[in-house]
Amino acid sequence: MGLLYKGIEIPEDDAERVDMVRCYDVLDTAPEDPYDDITELAAMVTGCPVAYISIFDDTRSWLKSSYGLPPNRPPRPRELSLCSPTICQSDLLIVPDLSQDPRYADLPAVTNPPHAKFYCAMPLINPEGYALGTLCVWDPRPRELGAEQQQAMRRLARLVLEQLESRRRLVEMRQAEDVQGTALAAAETAVEEREVLLHKLLPGPIAERLIAGDRVAPRFHGSATVMFIDFADFSAHAEGLQPRELIDQLDDYFRSFDAIIAEFGLLKIKTVGDAYIAAAGTLHERPDHAVRTCAAAHMINAQMDKANGQRRAMGLREWPVRIGIHSGHVIAGIIGDAQIGYDIWGDGVNLAKRMQETCETGRINISESTFGLVSKQFETEERGAIEAKHKGQVRMYYLLDPK
Repeated sequence: MGLLYKGIEIPEDDAERVDMVRCYDVLDTAPEDPYDDITELAAMVTGCPVAYISIFDDTRSWLKSSYGLPPNRPPRPRELSLCSPTICQSDLLIVPDLSQDPRYADLPAVTNPPHAKFYCAMPLINPEGYALGTLCVWDPRPRELGAEQQQAMRRLARLVLEQLESRRRLVEMRQAEDVQGTALAAAETAVEEREVLLHKLLPGPIAERLIAGDRVAPRFHGSATVMFIDFADFSAHAEGLQPRELIDQLDDYFRSFDAIIAEFGLLKIKTVGDAYIAAAGTLHERPDHAVRTCAAAHMINAQMDKANGQRRAMGLREWPVRIGIHSGHVIAGIIGDAQIGYDIWGDGVNLAKRMQETCETGRINISESTFGLVSKQFETEERGAIEAKHKGQVRMYYLLDPK
């Protein structure tokens, strides 16, 4: 935070947030039944007499739907809205008694009739991480909400977002229709975009085969190396950062990993949450797949160590990593027709994940099979046999500097 608007705290990316709100073309639109149904349900499940869906632009809080308020209620200045602090949150905000909270005690809705006391609201955070507004309920009596009621508010907020996303898709479709040329040009553009997307999503040779109409069946690889990278204490970052800030930082680190694995000839498989998975020896079989993977891991670890040192010096929360590597057999390829992606499966993948899970932060943990392939090129530190989930005792080694 840190930015102020007429005395109230606002998100640091508020200008971008307001631009995103305008993409939905929802401000000052007529009432719609799906939104009204949600506000009525919110009032029913919480037992509150008032519920509404507010959308924030740069100066005001505008109600898309309300329950228990006079019809045609004019927009409220942003600095006077109960929901201004909520769009700075990433989860449900509950205030048992507004009159006892310095953020709200002097607002007209609290000091004047009907004297709002209890307040609960969920920020409407879109897929890009921007808070568009809130789903809110309040009551003139101080009170609490049970766990099930709180979860119901979260689910109803997701329904609001689904409605808004449907609206945005329609807006985008209309805009696309306005800029499209002839039907032939549109078809050619769609083909080009599909090919570009396939090249972004899949390795080059795989994308070319799919474009040509060939099926890419999964293939067994007897010797490949898999690397798992994971950020320790990621949940602490998720709780301490705004969604957009969290996404931006994670994206910066993943982009740097992309550059390093490309330099060493590895293939990025996918990211799952804060986990980053790469492999060598699947798309292009090569005898030095383990050495290349360990060299990439060593550079990634060194880069993160430097970045964390800089964050530590500035008093910022660090992003410690754990890296696990295993060499063995895997199956790689594409399964299914929907949401296709090049992936890997097999016990070799599971063991690489166990290497990461049993690794200390800031270190690289390799399996015995990987050790046998890289011991001439890298210094190592033997760890002995360590219990790995579902695998029993597994011999492990810490990878140190290149020899």
